[in-house]
Amino acid sequence: MLTFKSDIYENANLKFPAWVPGDPPGLPPYKFIQNSLNEETELFAIVERHPKEYWTEDIRSFFPKAHYFSNYNILKQMVHILQEGLEDASHWYHMNTYHFCLLYDLLNRNAYNYNHDNQDERRKAYPELQGQAMKFDSFVKNYFFNTVFLLEEDNYNGLSAKQKIQLGYTCPCQFGVINGLQPCPEEMQLKESKDYPYTVFV
Repeated sequence: MLTFKSDIYENANLKFPAWVPGDPPGLPPYKFIQNSLNEETELFAIVERHPKEYWTEDIRSFFPKAHYFSNYNILKQMVHILQEGLEDASHWYHMNTYHFCLLYDLLNRNAYNYNHDNQDERRKAYPELQGQAMKFDSFVKNYFFNTVFLLEEDNYNGLSAKQKIQLGYTCPCQFGVINGLQPCPEEMQLKESKDYPYTVFV
């Protein structure tokens, strides 16, 4: 199971937060993440049908942030790792900045496509939203505790070590993500949690 800022598994009825009264009940975040990851399998199949000389441009288009540190093979492998982690009910896994950046790209694309569909297509994709727009910024705010990858390279590199700690930028992979360094095999893997990752109220 993947660890986010809020537990996406806590309750089958857990919905996107920040919906105002009168809005539809909302979309379970687990379903949104699961659907988005599954769609990547179809996306990679489409890319593979293109001549290889176009793959780099395809990846740049589909992954506007993650393509800086990656290539087709790495992204495909990381999506598979995230899918396995999402569905593994026996362990909790922590993600690093590489994982969060990749998730941001594919979730953002899914939300963008949904929001630009017609009402019929919206209801078909996510009937829980009753055709209403998906509030992706709210999702990121409530479920992503690592968004350092949204910083521009110059802005990040201009911060002192103390400033990075004060801002909560503590993941050892963040430098590599922002500066376009490919992850090593160990950095592509999820890190198994040694204990339950959320606060338990008694």
